Amino acid sequence: MQQGATTSLGVRHATGQDGAIADVYAALSPMVLGYLRRFVPPDEAEDVLQRVFYEVWRHKDRYDPSRSLGAWVLGIANKRAIDHVRRRRRTRSRLKSWTASPARTAESWPSAMRGPARSATRSTACLTSSVRY
Repeated sequence: MQQGATTSLGVRHATGQDGAIADVYAALSPMVLGYLRRFVPPDEAEDVLQRVFYEVWRHKDRYDPSRSLGAWVLGIANKRAIDHVRRRRRTRSRLKSWTASPARTAESWPSAMRGPARSATRSTACLTSSVRY
């Protein structure tokens, strides 16, 4: 996209004109998606792309039309990609620690699950082994 076209598109977006976000998405989403695919797994990149353009729409008042629209959008994409990678890393480490631990008892479960786990343990303890399995 040419600099003049993005400048006028940026002005339209910053002023909140109808249809401007759709035009911004049409013009910049291929570039942003390509950028995101370098950092985020390909099957998750489109979800992050949607989050990026949601923020572009939501924070249009923060955009300075005298600056590059593409650079502003890529800055948002960079932050969302980092957030996504961090979130995945935290989820993986929790899952890894959970599965690597020895057999779980009701005491080792997260606090929200302890009550139901104890109830289930008590309920099944009174059953005979033939009924339990």
